[in-house]
Amino acid sequence: GAVLEAGGSGFEGVIKTTVLLRDMADYPKVNAIYAKFFTGKAPARAAYAVAGLPKDGRIEIECVAVQSKGKRNADAEERAAKRGKTE
Repeated sequence: GAVLEAGGSGFEGVIKTTVLLRDMADYPKVNAIYAKFFTGKAPARAAYAVAGLPKDGRIEIECVAVQSKGKRNADAEERAAKRGKTE
């Protein structure tokens, strides 16, 4: 959640995830935990078995998220201010 928040989003802004599993036998357990974070309409998801992960990890999840409207507006205003313009 911290990385999403730093980018101006949150779990509700996630639109796609890619789940990498070292062992597909872990999929049911991962799915149960995943459901705790995505309680409404879940984002699109792809899951793959991989031969290995960095630091001998068992799972890696990549997320694509959109920024909240308020964050997008604040970012646009900041960019405009840097250019000396208002939007």
